[in-house]
Amino acid sequence: MRRTALLTTLLLTVSALSATAQRFTVDGFTYQPIGGDRVALVESSVQEGEVTLPQSVENDGKTYVLTAIGESVFANSTITSVNMPTTVTKIGKEAFHFCMSLVTVKGTENVDSIMGQAFATCRRMETMDWPKALKFVGPHAFTYDSSITFDLFLPRSITLEEGALEGMFNVGTVTLDGQPAYVGAEALSGLDALTTFNINAIYPPHFNPADAFSDGWGDPDLSSVTLYVPTGAKKNYEADKNWANIFGEIVEKDMENPDETGGNGGGGERKDSVLATEISPDSATIAMHVAEAGTLNETLTKKLQAKVHKLTLSGKLNGDDIILLRKLTGVGTDGYEIEDVTPILDTLDISLCDIVAGGDPYFVSSTGESYTEDDVVGANMFSGCPSLVSVTLPRYAERIGNDAFAGTKSLRYVGIGDRVKTIGQTAFYNSQIESIDLPDNIETLADMVFYNCEHLKQVKLPANLRALPFATFYFCIALTDVVMPESLTNIGNEAFWYCASLPQIHIPASVTNIDNTAFGRCLGMTAFEVDPANTTYKSEDGVLLNATGDILIQYPLGNSRTTYTTPESVANIGDMAFYQANHLSEVTLGENVSTLGGSAFSECKALKKVSVNATVPPACYGSEDFTPFTNTDISHAMLIVPDGSEDAYRAAPVWQDFGYITTPTAVRSVNVEGNSDETARFNLSGARINHSTQGVSILRMGDGSTRKVLTR
Repeated sequence: MRRTALLTTLLLTVSALSATAQRFTVDGFTYQPIGGDRVALVESSVQEGEVTLPQSVENDGKTYVLTAIGESVFANSTITSVNMPTTVTKIGKEAFHFCMSLVTVKGTENVDSIMGQAFATCRRMETMDWPKALKFVGPHAFTYDSSITFDLFLPRSITLEEGALEGMFNVGTVTLDGQPAYVGAEALSGLDALTTFNINAIYPPHFNPADAFSDGWGDPDLSSVTLYVPTGAKKNYEADKNWANIFGEIVEKDMENPDETGGNGGGGERKDSVLATEISPDSATIAMHVAEAGTLNETLTKKLQAKVHKLTLSGKLNGDDIILLRKLTGVGTDGYEIEDVTPILDTLDISLCDIVAGGDPYFVSSTGESYTEDDVVGANMFSGCPSLVSVTLPRYAERIGNDAFAGTKSLRYVGIGDRVKTIGQTAFYNSQIESIDLPDNIETLADMVFYNCEHLKQVKLPANLRALPFATFYFCIALTDVVMPESLTNIGNEAFWYCASLPQIHIPASVTNIDNTAFGRCLGMTAFEVDPANTTYKSEDGVLLNATGDILIQYPLGNSRTTYTTPESVANIGDMAFYQANHLSEVTLGENVSTLGGSAFSECKALKKVSVNATVPPACYGSEDFTPFTNTDISHAMLIVPDGSEDAYRAAPVWQDFGYITTPTAVRSVNVEGNSDETARFNLSGARINHSTQGVSILRMGDGSTRKVLTR
């Protein structure tokens, strides 16, 4: 149950908010809300025999649906079976670790994420409703589950972390239904009974089977394993040095809907495509083949160049061809718009092309020249192209360079091939793309990839991505939906700075580092959600904290509440934690708060009252220009401190700048006749004073009234 601690002038106490305050218990099971109507099971008093979990539970008149099993809920228990509702999609770290009596697991067919060691050392487990849409299996999730004999089905784009399925000694058949997102070292080690490995992909996957099947002591012996691949694909596997000679035999067979995307291209045969020339009656839509790199200017005649709006190409392109494509969109090699050209090319599909080295530099600046490289969408290749709206990139491209689309202000869509692994710095800077689906093979995003993409609304991040670096989505003010992968570990400085429309964010269990300013100025953020299995961070009442609760990292700036009390566990308020929390008028800091970071409460326009329950004034960090309350008008705000601490706060840097410093006792004496807050205090001569003094004072109240009080 969510609780909000309200401040009043008559009763100045701190209501501690903690993870436990949100939890509720029904029939021996303890649940924690994780957003909307969803809950995670986080504790269980049932630790033996058969366990049946409910699909939904009631609390305070609200119905919640069980969607996750939290960390270590049944670890080391003697349960024999568990029947989960099919609404469960995530199973946390060590949830069933070392359940040596567990035999049967039911209801897991819709699970998409199984975290590290979730079922490790469940040696008697024989039956499980194996998930058909599994996306992520964490490190050592099924280690030494030696009683499992059923076939394993691994969907396309799955991530198998290190040792994910190791030690499943009696599994005989594994089917990989297409290209995986990632397969870690020893992910498939110890499958001693394996005889059949099916891969429903035309091209070899991007992992090395010798590493995946290794037990860490040398190359695995897969001579008794037959590798089955789709009809027509055997030659691709035999041409790949990683896959050619490791299995006993490679056999082709008919498979339904084989994955035709490439893995890492590691020796796999390319499929050259030759488009038949097609020209619409008005010459606005053209498809054609470029037989030789550097000849596009001949293939696409000047007459056609003057009319083409939509261009689809196959063949090979070098620097000379890119120069022409840039010209057709209205920009020259110097990055400036060409005066005597009316740009009309808006749609470009080069998915069937290969970019090859050669030709003149397609971009020239004061810092150097850009030439084409094999299978690289190079630096500035399509930057500043004013008419370009849609681009589909080559299917065999492996990298997108720095500034590749920077400043292409009409750009709405970019199609990226499955072999791209890296996207360079400011690649889409200041473009107008509205949504983008990043392929799961992408492993690295450089700094500021989507910097200032003001129209970007939706992003699906790659399943294999480990980090969101500096300013990834800086000033993406329209962004409303980001799907983070279970592989993500790091969210860097200003990664989501000023994503003012982003209402919520779900932080996966895998994240181990969030920099202080990662979510700065996210003015629409109403709540942070943290996977219950995350051991580094947590969310309380929508506020982002570290796991121990002593550091408050980020307050959700778009939350509409006007008062907030920090949990008792909080000792440190992070840099910019409440920066521009413009709904808050009253804040209470618990008695354990000892430090405030730079700009912690800066630009809080509505803030009128701060209560601090610490007897020693918390240290205020930050430079002279960025103190915790910079650009917040504390000269007209009230500071309420513990009885006997007034002098310490009046002498303390930053705290002494509050317009009025008082104590709960003084405030209580003022408000016995009403509920309106004091806004200013004067002596009998009319001079303003900033603290209570003995004798008669004149108070101006928030409702406009005045009153005299006698302080003895």
